[in-house]
Amino acid sequence: MDPTSLPFDFEDSVEDLSQHPMAQLLEEFDDSYLEHPTSGDIRQGVIVEKRPSELLVDIGFKSEGIVAGREIDRLGSEFGELNVGDEVPVYVMREDRDGNLLLSISKAKAEEDWKYAEQLLESQETFVGKVSGYNRGGVIIRIGQVRGFVPASQLSSESQSLQRTDIDPEERWCGLMDQELRCKVIDLDRRRNRLILSERVAMREWRQKQKDRLLESLEEGEVREGVVSSLADFGAFVNLGGADGLVHLSELSWGRVNHPSEVVKIGDKVKVQVLSVDRERKRIGLSLRRLQPEPWDLVEEKYHV
Repeated sequence: MDPTSLPFDFEDSVEDLSQHPMAQLLEEFDDSYLEHPTSGDIRQGVIVEKRPSELLVDIGFKSEGIVAGREIDRLGSEFGELNVGDEVPVYVMREDRDGNLLLSISKAKAEEDWKYAEQLLESQETFVGKVSGYNRGGVIIRIGQVRGFVPASQLSSESQSLQRTDIDPEERWCGLMDQELRCKVIDLDRRRNRLILSERVAMREWRQKQKDRLLESLEEGEVREGVVSSLADFGAFVNLGGADGLVHLSELSWGRVNHPSEVVKIGDKVKVQVLSVDRERKRIGLSLRRLQPEPWDLVEEKYHV
């Protein structure tokens, strides 16, 4: 049909349709929906296809992004646990020559872990992490995928007591491998990929809180179980669950004791009797001797006095 024979202006109608509010809405919707991801963006995506060496992830763009190559290797065993339909955070890296959007799950998680580490530094909260590596200078504890370092000087006295001095210096902290340590973030520099942790500071603060709680609950005369935490010339310190009490040299045994090491060693589990609780000075007096038979009682039993 000849457009000139139509009862209205066809060209004007087409132009009018382009100005229709619905057309404008569709255009605006498309602009927002197809907003082009930029390098460094972190987005939530959904795995739409899983192949032996790559993942296709829908991030709301016109085409799926790809996690492949080294980024698959960085996932390690986690790759086997991912399935189609799983939601994952992704870090937008770049477009390749073919226009494919390259993504990284590990970098996205690392970004989240850095933010969590920054929150820990700001709040000064402590956390518990597992030792995943070591060198002569200290041990490594990860916050997610971010590697934190605990220098030897920032290890607690308990951890330092496990130091091996009879082997290669590079292996001296091997006894802490896979141990869980309570730590605190004391220094963070993302540009230098630097995260410094302290077990010593975290444990000092944690012990103080535990000691306050323990001091409120302890009663003189009661019996508690604890672990010998350190030795001094004047006695042994016993950890009662976060707070240390002192077993004076004279309270270690009914017999003569020249040094606590003659009776106990660090790490021994012992039962002690609470002799005194000084809440104002925050001191706890303990005794091993009071839970042992008195020598003269044994004499009476042996000789039937």
